[in-house]
Amino acid sequence: WRLRRNAAIEAIALLALWVAYIVQNQFVFDSINTYLLFFVLLAYAHSLHRNAVVQDDADQGQYEAIKQFVPTQRLSMPVNTVMLVALCIGVIVGNFAINTKAHAANRMFIKSLVTLGSNPQEAFDLTQSAVELDSYGNKEIAMQGLTLLSGVMNNPGATDEFKVQVLLYLIETLEASLEREPDEVRVMLTLEQLYAIANRIDPTYMEKAKQLLERAREIGPGRASVYYPLAQIALNTNDAEQAASLLRTSIELNPRGQEGYTNLMNVLLVQGKIDEAVRIANDFVELRGDALGENAQHVLLVAQVYMQAEKWEDAVPYLEALVKSDIRNVGYLQLLGQAYYSLGAIELVIQIDEMIEEIEGEGTDSFILEKLDESTQSEVGDTN
Repeated sequence: WRLRRNAAIEAIALLALWVAYIVQNQFVFDSINTYLLFFVLLAYAHSLHRNAVVQDDADQGQYEAIKQFVPTQRLSMPVNTVMLVALCIGVIVGNFAINTKAHAANRMFIKSLVTLGSNPQEAFDLTQSAVELDSYGNKEIAMQGLTLLSGVMNNPGATDEFKVQVLLYLIETLEASLEREPDEVRVMLTLEQLYAIANRIDPTYMEKAKQLLERAREIGPGRASVYYPLAQIALNTNDAEQAASLLRTSIELNPRGQEGYTNLMNVLLVQGKIDEAVRIANDFVELRGDALGENAQHVLLVAQVYMQAEKWEDAVPYLEALVKSDIRNVGYLQLLGQAYYSLGAIELVIQIDEMIEEIEGEGTDSFILEKLDESTQSEVGDTN
């Protein structure tokens, strides 16, 4: 733009508006305001470019008709000025109508999370106010309401009636949002989680959750995230075969999704299909690589699969990693001791037993005595 004469202000305006667009998207993404700013910015840029092209052609003696009907002095500044003013007005109006309210609602919701531990009633009131304030983005706040609900459920000072009130409010808000946007799969998945919780107080919610997920699968058959809760519902109704089938489909749709692998391993262990569970565990280990150690639950699950298959040598490295991550976890130590015992590493088993006794105190039941037969016990006693 600076190659054009008298274009320095235009270049600065374009750069500033582009930076403003990018910064805005860090806070409010995929809204009417972002679309408005983006396309009006493109229109302004196109106006500048087209105007410059016509100006150059006119200066070169071309487009005589243009020079006759559109004076040269009218080709340079007025159109660009009008476009720039229109863009600025659009940004200001859009920011006031959408961003300002959204920002205020988000601040109010954040404040509700801060006060959740000390005053759950105030946190709930703030959430309701945030939803009412931001009518466009209330579905986003309601979906984040799962955090609020979790805090309320775990708050010892919250009564059962209040917990139910919060749950039903979030359900009603998302159901209303779904009526306005019936194909919003993200809302469906969040609403399904709320239905699963509400099922504890009303069993009919489970059927509603199943119907909602089936509808979500029809709308987005390629979304792996739809199949995870469907599999959980099938497992809750003792249909492990259907659950495994749904999870296999989720892996096919998203081969790099962790949840499909971990859930399928659990289901296969329930079914007793150890060989397939080992194959899935191997695929999962290859997928995660070194990152597997970042999640202790995943490491434990892989180790348990190998232990169920009696692949002790494969299980030991994962159990040792768990013990290193939490050296005073008696459960991890007992599993590692069981693996050492199955491999015949009695000296290591003794060390594990001593570590457990040190943690739990003297006089606790010996891990060795629970695992070794009588003939081995006397030998181990001499060794001690």
